[in-house]
Amino acid sequence: MFENRPFPKTYLFKLHADHREVEIPEGFSIRSFHPGKTFHDKVWQLLSAFSSHRFTRWEMLNEKGEVVTYEHTIGKIFQFPFLGRKDIHFGPSFTPPEFRRKGYHKKLLNYIINQLPGRTIYAWVHYDNTPSINTLERLGFQRVGLIRFTRYTRRYVVTEWFDEA
Repeated sequence: MFENRPFPKTYLFKLHADHREVEIPEGFSIRSFHPGKTFHDKVWQLLSAFSSHRFTRWEMLNEKGEVVTYEHTIGKIFQFPFLGRKDIHFGPSFTPPEFRRKGYHKKLLNYIINQLPGRTIYAWVHYDNTPSINTLERLGFQRVGLIRFTRYTRRYVVTEWFDEA
């Protein structure tokens, strides 16, 4: 039934984390925490309990205390069978429209990458989300494949691996 529906092309990106210079705008701050208020958050916390990296939300706040962008990170869980034991997955993330195109998300990702030296980080992006693709590529991520979500097994699977440069 579901197999007849088209699944959007989704790129898989990969980066080996290294130490970077991190520049946080003056008056801004970054906080991280393990969310658990909603049912969805509690499910992700449970899934990541035995992972090498717990489900974490990272937020960049402006001088007024408003969240200008956020990102989630999680380690290997059953839904991501292609991740190694110490690998990290980025997502989901969001930047409110009024804060887009100002570089905030790139600065937040740089900060997170700096906190995870030596780890391999994966992210996936819908093929027509050009701003996100450009941000990841500017940070050094490389497109390594195409993935899709299988509704039956509830897992993300790599449908095509690209040659790594």
